[in-house]
Amino acid sequence: MYVCNISVHIFFDQAGPPVKYYQMVKKIVNQFNSQDFYQLDDLLSDEQKLIRASIRDFVNKDIKPYIEDWAERNYFPLEMVKKFGAIGAFGPHHSREFWRWWNRLYLLWSNYAGNRTG
Repeated sequence: MYVCNISVHIFFDQAGPPVKYYQMVKKIVNQFNSQDFYQLDDLLSDEQKLIRASIRDFVNKDIKPYIEDWAERNYFPLEMVKKFGAIGAFGPHHSREFWRWWNRLYLLWSNYAGNRTG
């Protein structure tokens, strides 16, 4: 299991065999809840908190159980890309019509900016 620099020798002295060590570290990692020292949660809207909760649920359900195996095999499952896209992890999705409009607006703006500096 990959854990941020925890003093391994202390755990081995207290835990005994590596199996107990693994179970102890897994218990610590699974119980970890980040503390909000800077009250950043107060700055988030309910929608942003919902997005964060959705991403956490996705990670706990679809990534966390398999991540160690993938890391050991040096493997990235390409089907995860579609799942990331389905939950909106790559950002907002816009229609082709939106992008046509955006490109027109950009061209108008860049033409205007180019004429003003030239």
